Amino acid sequence: MLLSHSSANLLRSCQQKFYFYKKDIPRDADYEENMEALDVGSSFHYVLEHCGYEASNISTHLKEAKKMFNLNPHNIALVHAMVLYYIKFHKKTKMITVALEKGIQNDFIIGYIDVIEKDIDGNWYIVDLKTTSYVNEFLKVKIQRDPQLLIYASFAKELAKYFDLDIKKFQGCHYRAVFKPKYVQGRNEKYGDYVKRLMKTVKLTQIFVPYNEKIIAETLAEHKRLEQLGNQIVEDKITPAKNFAACFDFYKPCQYISKCYGKTYTDMEGMVSQDVY
Repeated sequence: MLLSHSSANLLRSCQQKFYFYKKDIPRDADYEENMEALDVGSSFHYVLEHCGYEASNISTHLKEAKKMFNLNPHNIALVHAMVLYYIKFHKKTKMITVALEKGIQNDFIIGYIDVIEKDIDGNWYIVDLKTTSYVNEFLKVKIQRDPQLLIYASFAKELAKYFDLDIKKFQGCHYRAVFKPKYVQGRNEKYGDYVKRLMKTVKLTQIFVPYNEKIIAETLAEHKRLEQLGNQIVEDKITPAKNFAACFDFYKPCQYISKCYGKTYTDMEGMVSQDVY
């Protein structure tokens, strides 16, 4: 079983939850997931990838994303504004796009790189693109050891060969976080004017993660250990451990909460939402 970064995170969080997910164990029937934020992020990536960073192609792919992710009118305008902002940012950097959504894989890793780009001097970078509501100062330090970026960077030699890039000019990774505006459309405000207003309030943070062979080697060793552990768990060779500290990550009960506590997701959510003094 190849292990993606997201699956590795799930395994780190709780082995039992990882087991339930990989074994397709049904989630609690009353579990409700906030898909709105995920759909905005997925739509943003979808439109950017398919429009090829050209503003003239946005409308068609925005309609496709609307159907695919069931976007409401506000989120359609939000994605539209964020895509326009990113295209404007990209043009200012004068970077050349080498590839979008490039798949990577070896004998224990699988994943997709959002963007590979290079400058006019041939220096090139791997880019991980996120949508978010905020970025704190701690993230700027933490991201230097982000497993996902470090795993991407470990494929630099293969990517250089595949795309005819100079491996000596690989600089590292860029983590780009695009902030989602929260303004609502005015009662008499036209769609185009609303998108323009949103676009003026979109922000972007870029954090550079330089290539570091030592840290990358450590990250790969840990990912391989997790891949081997995950295989043992899925193949029922070892009993998955329950991490009860992760039952309420992000202040919400786990989607399999009843299997460990015997209470429904709704019951447990009500307990979490109560103020405790």
